[in-house]
Amino acid sequence: MNYSQTEKSILIIEDHEAMRLLLGLSFKNNFNTTTLSDPIAGLAWLSNGNIPDLIILDLELPKLSGYKFLQQLRTSGSFNRIPVLIVSSLVDDSNFEYLLELGIAGVVQKPFNMVKLKDKVTSLLLGTQVSLASWVLRK
Repeated sequence: MNYSQTEKSILIIEDHEAMRLLLGLSFKNNFNTTTLSDPIAGLAWLSNGNIPDLIILDLELPKLSGYKFLQQLRTSGSFNRIPVLIVSSLVDDSNFEYLLELGIAGVVQKPFNMVKLKDKVTSLLLGTQVSLASWVLRK
């Protein structure tokens, strides 16, 4: 698959430095990427007029959980339509329905296969997603 879509932008919010670095480096050659370590910084970045085409979000984050970030994003007027891809080890049947209610674009379970994650991100950014059910990548 051709990933040369550098006009598209991704905001990555991940608190673990190694994972943030891995995600940032994996997408930087094909997309404009911004990586941040906490959701408060993410909200500040968004409020400065930055609107990414996709947000990759961990759920277990400092200062503000990924759930609370997503709730704030969805209740905002300006950012409520930004697709959010959850990349986390915390997603299971008990919280998946709630994440669907918050309007997520998909879920990728940690640990994940980077090639498959890149394919999912590219599909999302190019609008070729078939169904949300196909977006849940489990271990």
